[in-house]
Amino acid sequence: GKQIISKNEFKCLQEHDTYALIINKVQKEKHQGEYVCEALNEAGKATTSAKLTVIIRVPPSFKRKIESLETIVEQATQFECEVDPIPDVRFQWFRARAELRDSEKYKIVNEKYISILKLLKPQLIDCGDYTCRASNQCGSVSSTAKLMVIELSPPSFITRLESLTTFVGKTARLQCTVAGSPVIHTTWQKNGVDITDEENCKISVKDNKRILELNNVMVQNKGSYSCKVTNDCGTDICSADLTVLDKPHFSKTLESTQTIINCSTHLECQVDEDTSVKMSWKKGGVELHSGKDYKITFEDKVAVLEILKTKLKDAGNYVCTASNEAGS
Repeated sequence: GKQIISKNEFKCLQEHDTYALIINKVQKEKHQGEYVCEALNEAGKATTSAKLTVIIRVPPSFKRKIESLETIVEQATQFECEVDPIPDVRFQWFRARAELRDSEKYKIVNEKYISILKLLKPQLIDCGDYTCRASNQCGSVSSTAKLMVIELSPPSFITRLESLTTFVGKTARLQCTVAGSPVIHTTWQKNGVDITDEENCKISVKDNKRILELNNVMVQNKGSYSCKVTNDCGTDICSADLTVLDKPHFSKTLESTQTIINCSTHLECQVDEDTSVKMSWKKGGVELHSGKDYKITFEDKVAVLEILKTKLKDAGNYVCTASNEAGS
């Protein structure tokens, strides 16, 4: 190695049989290494050596700061931070300037350059700012983040499904509105069987609305529909009936008849469905209405045309038409 000469940088001191080497203004790159002391006399020499390690004293700095958290009531969570490797780092945790220590609420774990604050059963009152301070002899550094604690509530319907009557070929829309803590899972059923997106069926969620839309409905689509919503806290369900009407069909048709002049004549037919059904009567293409010559009724699916005083001019072909939004 290189011999050291006592000057400004180094000073070699002797007091009786004790020898010392003093290094002024130590620098890691320049002075760290192995040093050898050699003693000589006429009988020979002896050596001893030691290694000098230079430690740089700097305040801590964060390699990873704490981050804001969101959790639910009584669900454990933790803040975690890490500093760059330096010796003698002390970690402290604070909430609203009050230092936190191990308790039923908190557990602090320090592992070398990492510190963890565990919140064991957080409550709503635990919301707020949390701070980790890392310090040594040269200074300190702090990191602050927020804790948000939310309380879960089971799902419930603000507006429920409403029963609906529609016609073949139309669009049916069933809709309800839900409140509750996320995440809310939704299941649609028809007559107790799960529904999935199909050719004429569209399931959608818009904000807190749950929507089932049936396009070009058929009679087979009628039934009891239910919407079930579920989260970690519970379940709610609502249901409604969908009625699908086809165009009316005659269960009893008109029959030809003979009558006597000046007597009343009764023409009658019957349909299989009378909901939203409109009946019309025509003779020779001209629509007939109730009045001095005719009495027209439609009750309990039975349509009646009564000619009050039959004349010769009343002879001819009569047509009864039943119609609704699905057709005639």
